Amino acid sequence: MFNVHITDFGLYKLVSQDSSSKVLFDIYSFGIITSEIFTGYPPYYNFSHDNKLATKICYGLRPKIRYEVPQLLLDLMNECLDAEPQNRSTAKEIDDTLVQNIKGLDKNFITYYQVKYQTHPQANYTSRLLDLSKLPKSGSQPIDYEIPDGK
Repeated sequence: MFNVHITDFGLYKLVSQDSSSKVLFDIYSFGIITSEIFTGYPPYYNFSHDNKLATKICYGLRPKIRYEVPQLLLDLMNECLDAEPQNRSTAKEIDDTLVQNIKGLDKNFITYYQVKYQTHPQANYTSRLLDLSKLPKSGSQPIDYEIPDGK
């Protein structure tokens, strides 16, 4: 049926030295990947990838899905992106939720659009070193951005 693999992007030790929460950071990564799959847009494509973006993310900036996405999947993605790692689902819980509900999804629901967007000139999707030592602790605040509908 489906095989889902969640991977560490190699930045975990920069984020936290607490090994008990490592898996929960991987779940956040899964939420970001899910956002890109639902929209066709790379994460934060319209922002300069710098310390300002990192700070906005710490203050609660998350991708906002404006497409018609089944509520189950939207809720799951938002739960994966929760600012508090302990509030995120585990990989097992995600798997159980998807397996229980995948058969009920309308297979004809998905509409594909040609996605057109312009990436911010300082958006960088390759590894590089940023000085993140002065980032605030993460928390939820009502900051989001709108992803255009691509039509």
